[in-house]
Amino acid sequence: MKYFRTLLVLALLFILAGCGPIIGQLMRMSEGIKDFTVVSGNLGTVKPGMDIVVVGPFDLKEGAYSIARGDEAVILADKLKRHHLFDTEIYFLRKYGTLTKDIMEMKSESAAKLQKRLGRDGGLPDLILFGTIVSRDTIVAPTRGLITEVKFLLDFYDPAQKSSVVVEITVRDLFRDYIDTVIEELQNRMKAK
Repeated sequence: MKYFRTLLVLALLFILAGCGPIIGQLMRMSEGIKDFTVVSGNLGTVKPGMDIVVVGPFDLKEGAYSIARGDEAVILADKLKRHHLFDTEIYFLRKYGTLTKDIMEMKSESAAKLQKRLGRDGGLPDLILFGTIVSRDTIVAPTRGLITEVKFLLDFYDPAQKSSVVVEITVRDLFRDYIDTVIEELQNRMKAK
């Protein structure tokens, strides 16, 4: 009987020890792009190779949070360039509490004033990318790491035409990979147009 009890305890320990990797791998099946919606404009007007200024930090909707203020904007600008999708620069707004107001102000400025604000001698960029984090949720996946689910609004603003292409993207992926996943989806959607 004692032998059976010891065997049962060992079997339970093996089962419990195996749960973390099993759960972690099951969570992997739910990763990737959850939603991609063009809210306004025509995504076909956003072409690979365009000159884009990414404005940071991204704005936050109520209840959303950023891991570190401005990180998403910087990482997105860097990875868009590394993936050879766009030629990007980063521009930071100074007052964090007035982002929505500052973005509206930038959109209403004349070409000369906007060019001066951005500190560009060579003219306006093809597009200015404003981002908004609508929601974020993070969980720890056993043996995998930190998984984040983020809903972004990406506003590709054309300063010459004073028009925008707004895309809403929801992604669920490992924290280190979620921006790469967004960029890959953008590339795929732009190729399809």
